[in-house]
Amino acid sequence: MAIEFSDFAKLKWYYQGLIVVAAAGGLLALAWYQFLRPMSDEVVEKQGQLQALNQEIAQAAQRQQQLAQIREQSELAEQQLDALKTILPLERETDDIIREVNLAANNASMRVLQYSPRAPQDQEVYSEWAWDFQVQSTYHNMGRFLDAIRQLDRIVNINGIALSAAGDGLTTTVDATYTATTFVYREDESLEANQP
Repeated sequence: MAIEFSDFAKLKWYYQGLIVVAAAGGLLALAWYQFLRPMSDEVVEKQGQLQALNQEIAQAAQRQQQLAQIREQSELAEQQLDALKTILPLERETDDIIREVNLAANNASMRVLQYSPRAPQDQEVYSEWAWDFQVQSTYHNMGRFLDAIRQLDRIVNINGIALSAAGDGLTTTVDATYTATTFVYREDESLEANQP
């Protein structure tokens, strides 16, 4: 039993409208399931990918900020290390020490009669390097000299001071012997000691 167009024309208008709406709805449903639904699923999938990428970008930005802070801290640590290397240098710097001691002695109007280095004594991360000095000066100039040594950039410990009066009766001078100890940082040994 075939339905012909003439039969459709004989139907009342509201039945015709109902059939047209049903046919259009069927075609729309077919178009939805064939074309629009896969596109909608793809849109949802792309939105999920976009959200994941946005999270990765936010994490990368946070890591970049942390890296910038680490670099800043590293630069500050390097500056502190450079400042500390003047206090506790990596090398003995014999010429610098002699020059600084002679300059301090000249500024304090005292004479360095003799100085002699001792053998370095190795400690865990540094070496002690001592010098024996024999100087001649007035008591107050000796104080100025020791104060100048105290203000040097590097660490210098003065110990074992022995004073004896000397002079011709008109002027009183002081002969002094002491040991000045400075320190040298041993970078290689300290790095090996800190490694697990």
